[in-house]
Amino acid sequence: MTEKDHPFTECATFGDDIKGKGYSFQADWHYTNQPYLDEPGTTLSDFTFTEPTINVTQALTDLTAFLKGEIKAEDSTYMSQIADKFSYESDQRSFALRLIIHYAGDIAQPLHSTALVDSKYPSGDRGGNSEKIPSKSGASNLHAVWDSVLYKYTGRPKLPLSDSDWTWYTSEVAELAKTYPVDTASLHGSDFAAWANDSFVLAETLVYPGKNPPPYFATFI
Repeated sequence: MTEKDHPFTECATFGDDIKGKGYSFQADWHYTNQPYLDEPGTTLSDFTFTEPTINVTQALTDLTAFLKGEIKAEDSTYMSQIADKFSYESDQRSFALRLIIHYAGDIAQPLHSTALVDSKYPSGDRGGNSEKIPSKSGASNLHAVWDSVLYKYTGRPKLPLSDSDWTWYTSEVAELAKTYPVDTASLHGSDFAAWANDSFVLAETLVYPGKNPPPYFATFI
């Protein structure tokens, strides 16, 4: 049992937790690898990279449309696969909501929206997963380092959350919200492609300059 007193929060890792439990069909729904080409004198056609057609932006679009009653399960590549697993619409909706909560976090992570393409990674670096760096607290590639917010939040939460863990997470979120206030004018509503593009810009400007690994990692490794 992983959900108890705080199910809306405790289900946030659901999309990853179920991959090896018969629900790997949604493994490709967590990201969209927009190509970041940073090699002078080359074009994307010089490499073997192909951008995935199944991706997190379309998954979020279809799943939210289903919950709003705008489409039926059979109208969507994503929802039809969920419907194959669950006969009752209530179960389909519950499953879709949990995935939306998870994917909303994924699409905000720059390396879920970007793939470096160059001579070292002609097919893309898989959102930094292929870029190995010295392991610290279990984070051993560029993607994992960004997942952990530069090693600050490594590991996985023990679920369901204890009272002390809930207090700690609440405090951490309050501090993050205070330190990094959201400009509501910059929000994109249900335009999930725009969400991904915002993440891509962050990858382009903060993640990849001075690659292999970026120079600021010297502060942490």
